[in-house]
Amino acid sequence: MADTIVDGNTRWKCMLCGKCCREIGRGLEGSRLELDRKSGRCAKLNIKNMCSEYQRRPVICQMYPFHPSREALALGEVDFSIGKLLIDPACPGFGQGGKVLDNKLLMEELKKVALLLEHRIDLINQGKVVDAFF
Repeated sequence: MADTIVDGNTRWKCMLCGKCCREIGRGLEGSRLELDRKSGRCAKLNIKNMCSEYQRRPVICQMYPFHPSREALALGEVDFSIGKLLIDPACPGFGQGGKVLDNKLLMEELKKVALLLEHRIDLINQGKVVDAFF
């Protein structure tokens, strides 16, 4: 299923299901995520489906299930504004809870993540880091 553009009707609520931490390792072989070799899930996911290092989790984890488009990222652009922010519709919280754009706390957190991601992209351009998401 293709990612969906967040609009005024998009709803999302974290369901604390841990699916993101079990799925995020797919296609990330060789990444700096600590993945369980057998299951492919993040090794930081505890038995309560919570991140054991929540405050220090990578950028990719901080923004999931939201993200900018790959095309924008390729240009070094991070835009989480209306019509630009994408959401993974496979997330069980998609369509649940309140409207994303009405959730001021969530939008503030996403703004912080966007700034962090922009900073990481700048560091890549300076040759100081190799991956914006970790």
